[in-house]
Amino acid sequence: RGLTTGRQPVSLVAAALVVAAQARGICLSYKQVAAAARASPESTRRTHIVLNQELLSFLHTYEWGKAATLRSFNAFLPMLVTHLAGAQHEQQRREQEQCDREQRQGESSEWRQEQQRLGKTGLAREDTRLAPAAGAGKRSAAGGGSSTTGMHEKQAAVAEELVKTASEASVLDARFNAMPPSFRVKE
Repeated sequence: RGLTTGRQPVSLVAAALVVAAQARGICLSYKQVAAAARASPESTRRTHIVLNQELLSFLHTYEWGKAATLRSFNAFLPMLVTHLAGAQHEQQRREQEQCDREQRQGESSEWRQEQQRLGKTGLAREDTRLAPAAGAGKRSAAGGGSSTTGMHEKQAAVAEELVKTASEASVLDARFNAMPPSFRVKE
């Protein structure tokens, strides 16, 4: 929100030191803090006022902090520091979750690509297995119209179905084994 725009970083550090000292009940002058941070006391004072205003607006986002003013700000400061630390922790947690989600999506994408590759290979194998069985059925159908021919067609159809089911099961087993462990359902 423009807190650091046009300001020296050392004056912001000095102002943050003043706020931290106040939160812990330590009384430090701008001159002492500015000397330690190698900043001017005046820029430290101005930055401290802006920082307090920014912290006050953050404090007003909480129900318990709506009554706070710049005069009563120091009374709310210890609780505000605790909530700032909690907000920072929550932000880090969200960023980590986002990173984990992106990583899982990357793994999932790699897994899908691998499955597509395996699926194409499995389908090609399935097609070669089914082709002779389908051809055999056609030959027997073309061979004659006897009742045994009808029986052979039924057996060929059953054999085709068994081969298809077996190849689908092997493709599914290959897909399951290729899945990242985090995606597998544990029994």
